[in-house]
Amino acid sequence: MANYDVNQKSKELEALLFIYGEAIPISKVMALLKLTSDELLPVLDHLKVRLTSGGLTIVRHTASLQLVTKSEHAALVKEIVTSELQEELTSAALETIAVVLYTGPVSRARIDYIRGVNSTFILRSLLVRGLVDRSPDPARQNAFLYTGSVELVRHLGLTEVESLPEFLKYRETLSRIKTNPTESEPES
Repeated sequence: MANYDVNQKSKELEALLFIYGEAIPISKVMALLKLTSDELLPVLDHLKVRLTSGGLTIVRHTASLQLVTKSEHAALVKEIVTSELQEELTSAALETIAVVLYTGPVSRARIDYIRGVNSTFILRSLLVRGLVDRSPDPARQNAFLYTGSVELVRHLGLTEVESLPEFLKYRETLSRIKTNPTESEPES
């Protein structure tokens, strides 16, 4: 891109990092924003300057970027998380748990597709509560797979996930949901 607006691209980068929620590979950022690595650097620097007066910052780690709260707000964040852990699970959190239990191990993208909404913040809350586990996806670098935690299974009074009501029926139903809308259903 020979001619681009650094200010506009920095706003797009901020929106992308916010929506993505987790660390995002720099290569993906460049592809989505249609920037080369040389073009991304001034955009990243511009965003860092814009964020200096706010409560957020950017972490760059192992070829990825993430929008995070500044460390000076750690006490407030801890208080919010502690308070949140004491609250009842929302219907969205329960829905996410059901998808994870019946389809796991499952990627965030698949959870989002099944639910029809972004699940990043709910998954983060469930991770903090110890209700789901996250492990690297062996098929995709910088992606994770989610499963119900041992603590969740124990809390539900189960000895294994397969003991969930109508486990096989719902697992089969959810497995037929295609993540790519152009995929066709098998003929019956």
